[in-house]
Amino acid sequence: MSQYFDNAHEFSIGEMTINHSSQHNHGLQSGIQKLAEHIAAGASHDSRERYPPPKCYPGTQDVILESVTSWFRHRAEGNPILWLHGPTGMGKTTVAQTIAEQIETERQLAAAFFFSRSSADRSDSSQFVASLASQMAPRIPGMLARVEQAVQRNPFIFTKAPSIQLEQLVIEPCKALNLQGLSRQLIIIDGLDECIGSADSDREHEQEIVLNLILALVTSTLPLGVLLCSRAEEWLKAAFEDEPFSKMTDLLSLGWTSKADEDIWHYFTKEFERICARPRNRDAMRSVEKPWPPLPVYRALVQRSSGQYVFAATAIRFIDDRWSVPQKQLERLMRSLSDPGEGATIFSPVDRLYLDIMRSCPNTDLMLQVLGEVICLDYTIKVSDRWDVLDALFQRTPGESCQALRGLHSVVDVDNVKWSEKLPLFHASFLDFISSPERAGPFSIDMALVHSRLLHKCIDRLELSVPPSSGIGHRNSHKYASNAWRSPHLSDAAITEDLLIRLSSFNFQLYWSSVTTTNPDRLTTLMEWVWGHGLFSVRQMEAIPHKLRVNAQTCAASFQSSYDEAIVLLLDQEALKNDDCLERMLDACFSEDLRDLGIVAAPDKGGSYYASITFMGEIPPAALCDSYIGYWSFNAAPNLVPAHILYNTLRYLEDGNEWRGRRQGHVNKDMELLPIRRVNYGVHFHVFLPAFLGFIADTKRSKHHCYVTQDRIRWIIRRMLEHPTGLSEVVLTVDKHQDVRTLEYPFAQWYASY
Repeated sequence: MSQYFDNAHEFSIGEMTINHSSQHNHGLQSGIQKLAEHIAAGASHDSRERYPPPKCYPGTQDVILESVTSWFRHRAEGNPILWLHGPTGMGKTTVAQTIAEQIETERQLAAAFFFSRSSADRSDSSQFVASLASQMAPRIPGMLARVEQAVQRNPFIFTKAPSIQLEQLVIEPCKALNLQGLSRQLIIIDGLDECIGSADSDREHEQEIVLNLILALVTSTLPLGVLLCSRAEEWLKAAFEDEPFSKMTDLLSLGWTSKADEDIWHYFTKEFERICARPRNRDAMRSVEKPWPPLPVYRALVQRSSGQYVFAATAIRFIDDRWSVPQKQLERLMRSLSDPGEGATIFSPVDRLYLDIMRSCPNTDLMLQVLGEVICLDYTIKVSDRWDVLDALFQRTPGESCQALRGLHSVVDVDNVKWSEKLPLFHASFLDFISSPERAGPFSIDMALVHSRLLHKCIDRLELSVPPSSGIGHRNSHKYASNAWRSPHLSDAAITEDLLIRLSSFNFQLYWSSVTTTNPDRLTTLMEWVWGHGLFSVRQMEAIPHKLRVNAQTCAASFQSSYDEAIVLLLDQEALKNDDCLERMLDACFSEDLRDLGIVAAPDKGGSYYASITFMGEIPPAALCDSYIGYWSFNAAPNLVPAHILYNTLRYLEDGNEWRGRRQGHVNKDMELLPIRRVNYGVHFHVFLPAFLGFIADTKRSKHHCYVTQDRIRWIIRRMLEHPTGLSEVVLTVDKHQDVRTLEYPFAQWYASY
């Protein structure tokens, strides 16, 4: 029949006009077909490539979802951009997907683009504009024909700059329409940080292209709002803090909060219920004690998740493995939390996220050095800026340490390192990852070696004088070095040859002399130093390579000798100043009847009470009461010596194992002391650190200050084992989960001869 219409064109059949020319249209594509060739098909929220898409778990992220919808309903006209940002794995994509599905049901979704570094056509900006146009065209009435015409007019539009594509394919077609009756439309852009470009391109430049396109959209007078979701990379934060974005953007942080922990707990609760109810698990779960899992497991999993949904979802997928028994999988998972190396296969999805972040950072060596330092810093020491400390210790250019972590803002709270009081990592799982060679590979960090490097730099800093006119960075670094070199850096350091050489060349005696001269609690300061074995812990000595042990022992002996000389000199001064209070108090503590000792509830300056010892009715000087007896409460018996302190004292007398005490509080002299229970055997081990007792009972070390012998201390301990107020009461206060036999064993071992 076609022969009847050969060469015919521009004729009508009823109301339909036919404009046909086989000569001109044969083999040509329509504009929409050509457009389809340049889109990222998997970028939309309902694409087959992303099916099934990740969505918010029912009952979670409610506050965030409400905040997003509230912005779109009430503030998008004035602030047309909402930047939802947060650390990696916190659920930004699930929020974007959930919002996309919700807004689409209301016919207000214009387009959605989900970037992904693992997808070739979704990892750069080349197909971004065409994808937006292809989604908006069928949703906005009349736009489809306008886009068709735009492509027909300029078939080479897809080779043009992104800004020209946006103008001709989106902005001009929309402006040509009458959109007065159209409600505000939402464009969702997720994972901007995943827009990284090709291997040889600059990811920041790629992301800047998208930001400029967003700016063009929201300033075009079109009724559009843009929800942008991404990690809080440093350059993105800088862009939104500056104009013009700062004046047109609402910011919404998806960081850790207590509500995030509640949501994670809810997720685990519902998922464990689902696992227990599965028909395939019915037989396996029949004999499992309920509730399952127990509460401590919930707490551990929620704590390790740190609000990170990807961690929680990975854990559940592992436990719910169809070929395994859930309780066995859970046991293996919990073991991996204490041994990060075991989590290499379990948490591979989480590790892939971290590896992508690490691989995207240039200058890897400096980045890993600074990251290790940030992880190992002591955050209990107050300084005005920790970045200044690191720059000064390692002689870097000011700002260089902070800049080295520029690419890690999604896993490290870089902005708050300077004043944080806790480890500034967003996720506990990142520390597990970065500490494990099996999981992090070339990016793993040996924390013991980092402590060695920090210790070395602290010793360097302590040898430098700090004049009053020196800069804040130098004063901060000297304060940090003075407080942190012994703990945590010395106690956690790997003992290397370079470190031994540096420690051997340091004049400890001169250092202690300078410290105690300016410190009012100088005896307390030195008492905290007494490690009965010298410089290194037993654990460290056992880990030292055999060829270095002689050098380590020599270094430790030199340290102890210098220390002993310093403390003996100071004890001479204290004996004159305190009228031999230390000698008399030791004598009272280790007497048979304890008649001069008492225990009171002492008020501190904050109005709380703590238990303290009295000697002849008064609390001794703070320097002689270096650690708490225990916080006072009406439900406690703080005069009972905890078994672990008794055990540690025994070990100190024998081999000098390490023990750390707590500082005595300051007494509020305006409030009276409240007498509490009578003194029993064992209170002495709270008054004096076990290490100090080991020192004072060794005549070779304490010389004429050997006020109490080791035999006398052992006699008191034996008396505790036999006396009704001794071990028998201690055992009653022991944690229910602790095996009493483990408490009795060392005592029987030590005193089998009695």
